[in-house]
Amino acid sequence: MPAIVVCAACSTKLKVPEGTSAKALKCPKCKAIVPIVPAAPKPVPPPPKDEEEFEVNDAVDEKDENFEVNEAAGDEEHEVNEAVDDEPAGETSGTADPPFDEDSALAELGFLKVEDVFTQAGIPHAARKAFEKAFIKKEKPLWAGRPDPKIIEGKAWIGLVVGPIMIVFGLSICLGTSGMALFVMEHTMTKVIMLGFGGLFGLMFPAVGALAIIFRKRIGGNVNACYVVTNQRAYICDGSGPGGGGAVRAFTPQQLTDLRVEVSTKFEGAGDLIFAYDFMGEQGVMANKEALDRLESRGHSARGTAVGFLSIANVELVRKLIDEVLVEPVVEKQEAKVKAKKKKQKEKENYKPFG
Repeated sequence: MPAIVVCAACSTKLKVPEGTSAKALKCPKCKAIVPIVPAAPKPVPPPPKDEEEFEVNDAVDEKDENFEVNEAAGDEEHEVNEAVDDEPAGETSGTADPPFDEDSALAELGFLKVEDVFTQAGIPHAARKAFEKAFIKKEKPLWAGRPDPKIIEGKAWIGLVVGPIMIVFGLSICLGTSGMALFVMEHTMTKVIMLGFGGLFGLMFPAVGALAIIFRKRIGGNVNACYVVTNQRAYICDGSGPGGGGAVRAFTPQQLTDLRVEVSTKFEGAGDLIFAYDFMGEQGVMANKEALDRLESRGHSARGTAVGFLSIANVELVRKLIDEVLVEPVVEKQEAKVKAKKKKQKEKENYKPFG
């Protein structure tokens, strides 16, 4: 009967394959490293002096094939947790308790010593529950925000322009055709056709124009969206559910390394932080900056729908916060790993056995 080990991070039970020599497994849910502890450990004789004891830990340090025994249990639903890949147990992509001072972006945004960031930002209770449900262990919110209605209203000017134009155009066509049908045309069938044509335009164009005016804020953006930055990831809630909840999308530090900043030309300090572009709807294909640049260099203009913190005030400060909390720690760890790997490779090349 295979042994069972429990992940300390998320309490998921994992089966240890019989006959495996691995010292640890990778949890398919939270990607944490779970040591394999035998139920009844037996005394092991000391290894010979000429044997390197540290080699038994290579499976954990390098994440080699010993962990593949549990990869089949992975599910696409856990893709948002990929940020913890290639990291030792107990570590996360962000900083567990990042040190902040009065000069940090968090302090400038007014969230330095805030106990409840959701209340501070006016996040609806349903959206808060959706965010907390998506959080993993030891993840805590540092900043929260929402789109500025004034910025969205500023982007929605097209609704105020196109709407009245379509209403006037539709009514003009309706009155013109009706007048011709009543006072110019002689045949009854022609009068009926023109009256029907005028009535169709008189209903269709004014209706579209009225909708453009009423829902102009949706043209400018999603005023119900909510945004959160934690010590590990960035989150977006679309606010489409009851009470302001809805679907939550998470972005790992690796996905935020090449985000775009589009500063508003109308509102000082405001703008968009674009993480990716969605080409096939809310759960569709996303492309990063490099992919879009390649498409543009080939003459394509495939932009899709921008995904990120859109229509927010203090856009540069929020960008600075993301860099301090999420991006810079990941970049530093990657650089340290590359440096350590090069050093190890150099030592291996310079190693000369005795004799």
